Amino acid sequence: MSLVSTSTYTPNQQGPLLFSLRFLGYFIFAVALLVMLGWVMNIHSLTTLSPDFPSMKFNTALAFAISGIGILLGQAARERHGLQISGLILMLLMGTSLIEYLLNINLGIDEFFWPDDYSNNLPGRPSPATCILFILSGALMMCSQQVSDRCIWVIRCILGVGFFISLAALVTYLLDAHSLFKVKFFASIAVHTAVLFFIQFLANALLINKKNSEFHKEALPGWRQINRLLLPIVVVPLVLGVLLFHCVNSGYLSVAFGFGIMITGFCMTAFAGLMWNASQEDRWFQRLVAEVEVRESMQKRLATMMDSMPGGVLFLTREGDIQDANVGVATMFGYAQSDFISLNIAQLLPEEHRERFWSVLDRAITNKKMKHLRRRTFRIHALNHNGKAFVVLASVWAIEVDGTVGLGAFVSHGEAIEQQFEALRREVRIDHLTSTANKSSLDARLEQLQAHGSRSGEQVAIIMIDIDHFKVVNDSFGHPVGDAILSEFARRVSDSLRYSDSLYRYGGEEFTVLVVGASESALYELAERIRGNIENLAFTCDDERIAVTCSLGVAINDGRELLVDTLTRADKCLYKAKELGRNTTVMG
Repeated sequence: MSLVSTSTYTPNQQGPLLFSLRFLGYFIFAVALLVMLGWVMNIHSLTTLSPDFPSMKFNTALAFAISGIGILLGQAARERHGLQISGLILMLLMGTSLIEYLLNINLGIDEFFWPDDYSNNLPGRPSPATCILFILSGALMMCSQQVSDRCIWVIRCILGVGFFISLAALVTYLLDAHSLFKVKFFASIAVHTAVLFFIQFLANALLINKKNSEFHKEALPGWRQINRLLLPIVVVPLVLGVLLFHCVNSGYLSVAFGFGIMITGFCMTAFAGLMWNASQEDRWFQRLVAEVEVRESMQKRLATMMDSMPGGVLFLTREGDIQDANVGVATMFGYAQSDFISLNIAQLLPEEHRERFWSVLDRAITNKKMKHLRRRTFRIHALNHNGKAFVVLASVWAIEVDGTVGLGAFVSHGEAIEQQFEALRREVRIDHLTSTANKSSLDARLEQLQAHGSRSGEQVAIIMIDIDHFKVVNDSFGHPVGDAILSEFARRVSDSLRYSDSLYRYGGEEFTVLVVGASESALYELAERIRGNIENLAFTCDDERIAVTCSLGVAINDGRELLVDTLTRADKCLYKAKELGRNTTVMG
């Protein structure tokens, strides 16, 4: 039987992810507000990081403010329409500027919001790189909450282009800012524009992965290796390259030597990072293998336990398809386990009983808190492999796996259970040594007669019988011989009774006979016949004769007293018979 497995890691990572999105959104929005304030208050230092560098245009700052608002809205699942609207505004605003570049026209959008007094060439118009990056970002914001598996690679390509353009502008700024302005594509891009674009595309990547973020990132090999290799393979070579570039420009190093250091440093950091990553992956894999072995061992033990159960266990989907079952339930219905799992529960039910079963199934799945269903055993008519109907007893409960609600059921064969109950009843009510009914059975019969009376309304009498000096027999011949005498004694007493009389072992060497419908004289004759059969036929043990006698007390219920009181009177008569010398009958 296969068991449902669970994932190793389930912690929810929404908390850190939402905090990161809020931080990035507020940062972009705050920088954009500062730049817009610089334009409004005519503070040029707020619009550019250096007088020699281009300033961030008012339209660009406005677009970043809209992006920040969109990111803040996108962190809440219920506000995805705000994120899409923000992305649409970005595409329309920057798409218009890009059209102006392509058609070489001026539609007046560049200085519509605020005039540009600092730029001589195309005042107020963002660079082509800025327009394209905003269009890409807007497209990502519009579809970030509805990413399908088919278009995920397209989304990743757009993210890659956005990161590449923004990082290329930023790295060129770090190496030689003035060389960047000579490229028409980046002609008027500001350094903090490139930084904000990198942050914005990072936020877009988090928004796209937000709906799949309920995992422990350390459980995914890709996340682990990115975290480990980002510093030695990306950050260190980038910083080293910037330092070596400035050293070469300053004349401290030759170009060839600088390239040699750059290549050697990159190879060494990459190799060291790979070696460290490999060692960490090996340790993670060893822990994973150990955990898998533990889980497999537990699964095998559980499967063995389930298949060893006398009853049947099965799991159903909401539609009634059997997902899993142990060997017991498959054998009960006459199927092989592999064939049984491929069935629908409707194939195992007579048509006239299916509606009731579906009603129980629907209630159990719909209302999983119905505790009485889990404690109640249902009697269900079922069909075996040959189409023969039989009764099964089933306990059901709702079960949820991977977000899908189904039904679990414990099933047992109705007839087999009834036979077991009957055997248990006999086990409780029968004395094993003498094969007669025991005291519990006598008590139940007296309660029944007291409540309902005899079927014919005849009087009830009780005979108490005790074997005389039985302790001497046990002490002289041993308990095995004593047990044999008890068994033979019960058989002889039973042979002396009428068909309607009942014999019970009251305890030890005492027996009770319940007699219904006998007159006083007939009752005395019955007691004497029992006494005579015991006295006249001696018991033997290893060819040695053992004389056994018994004393009897007889009491008749007159209908005015309880039967337990009649039993007490019979016991007193028995005690009197012993006082009279034993081997006698006393009636009271």
